[in-house]
Amino acid sequence: MRKWTWMSAKVIALLAGSTAMAHSPVTETNPDDGAVLTPSPEVIRIEFADPIRLVGVSLSGADTDADLDVPAAAAARHEFGVPELSAGSYRVEWRGMAGDGHVMSGAFSFEVE
Repeated sequence: MRKWTWMSAKVIALLAGSTAMAHSPVTETNPDDGAVLTPSPEVIRIEFADPIRLVGVSLSGADTDADLDVPAAAAARHEFGVPELSAGSYRVEWRGMAGDGHVMSGAFSFEVE
């Protein structure tokens, strides 16, 4: 019985570990979530723990409502050039697919003074 319990625990730990590693959380954004900037950022960057294939990134706020061009290839770091943004609050929303096929999404906001 002890051997069975030990083996079961080991299998569960391995499965739980692979599931946790399958998703690729955001490790950094530029601008930081909640940042107040002067001047406007030249780029928007999203970094993930592992490569992810983005399928959509949008920037909205003030006088801007745009879908940003996403690369076809999966990467851990995605960077987007943006035009000069006027003063106001902005939100970046992203959608992507992790290496294991799980759909992921997220958002962050910043302000330009």
